[in-house]
Amino acid sequence: MPNPTIEERLKAEPMPRVEVWGLNAVEFENAPYLKALCDVRIGHFIINGVRLIESKQNGLFVSFPERVKEKNGAKEYHPVAHPLSKEARAAVQDAVIAEFNKKKEAPEALAAKAILSFCALAKNLKGYR
Repeated sequence: MPNPTIEERLKAEPMPRVEVWGLNAVEFENAPYLKALCDVRIGHFIINGVRLIESKQNGLFVSFPERVKEKNGAKEYHPVAHPLSKEARAAVQDAVIAEFNKKKEAPEALAAKAILSFCALAKNLKGYR
């Protein structure tokens, strides 16, 4: 009996739960395509430095961390971590985009209201130490 291929083994295994930790929406003048940075937990592993990129052709997609090495004046990119299947990439991408949309849609007015409430509370407790 021949050994199963990696694709066959991956299809037989259930997809572990994907969690997005510490997503921060970012805006850089020199990198307007970079929308967010986060860490992704998959089962008992965490991948630090996952980026959410927006391109005109493909919309939002995730980019996994990579090392950049210069060889003969040209840059080479070597992945630090990457999914082994389309399903795994889709699961991570869907989770990151959902978290990004959730953060993006959170009303800033609530944050401002919370700050004002805290300031009012602090003012009332001014003499309390």
